[in-house]
Amino acid sequence: MNTPTLNTTAIAYQRRSVTTIMLHVVAALLPGIAVYALLIDSRLLVNLLLAVASALCFEAILIAMRRRPVIPCLKDTSIVVAAMLLVLSVPQSLPTWQLLFGVFILCTLGKHVFGGLGHNP
Repeated sequence: MNTPTLNTTAIAYQRRSVTTIMLHVVAALLPGIAVYALLIDSRLLVNLLLAVASALCFEAILIAMRRRPVIPCLKDTSIVVAAMLLVLSVPQSLPTWQLLFGVFILCTLGKHVFGGLGHNP
């Protein structure tokens, strides 16, 4: 009787960077965001732009406060994905100050209190 063997060349693993993975997540979110903005509420685009821009600013400030290089940490785009997911999980009628406060909490408590990307408990 022949025992089946696993052909490992068919499932070759290619190592990907954090930036590549996060950009794939952003690309996967874009069709859903487009449909949501077209069919349900176009305020999503304004909230999305505001949240991503403020998340990048908060992230840069927090990284500078930790005395680390800012540009390499911003290039991983993990904070962009987190801000996009936050906007998609709150109502679009949320006041702007509450959205900005949520993004600030996302950056500080959600990421930097524990040491940054990959250091969460």
